[in-house]
Amino acid sequence: MFFFLKFYNRRLQKLLKTGKLTVSNSLTARYQIEENIKFLNIATTVVICIAILSTSFLFLRFAEFLRLIDQRTIHIFLKIICLLNPLFLIPAVLSSISEWRYPFLQLFFPFMKKARKTTGKVNTIATGVLYFQQLDASWQ
Repeated sequence: MFFFLKFYNRRLQKLLKTGKLTVSNSLTARYQIEENIKFLNIATTVVICIAILSTSFLFLRFAEFLRLIDQRTIHIFLKIICLLNPLFLIPAVLSSISEWRYPFLQLFFPFMKKARKTTGKVNTIATGVLYFQQLDASWQ
């Protein structure tokens, strides 16, 4: 479901940028679509992390049923998965947000260099100009 919504919102975003789709409040629609895409990026990362934790939980239960691994070891791992899952989910969220990714990864990999952005200012200025043009048009 997340992947379909992500695809749909990206398609709408592309259509709005190219001008093939016109909406009465295109600025608010564009903003909402961009926020939907940001949220879905975070949600997709969290869903994948939860799926991995759930699968490992089921695998350990299955191993316990077949007596493949010592029962005490299995219970330690099950407690880690069930009680300490914020230790897995929080890094997944922090690494999926673009503004927080570099500072978070810098904690573990201090030798990393920050990638330079070249198009950030142009998009901000163009969005601001578009906003004021639409605002001026709506007041007339």
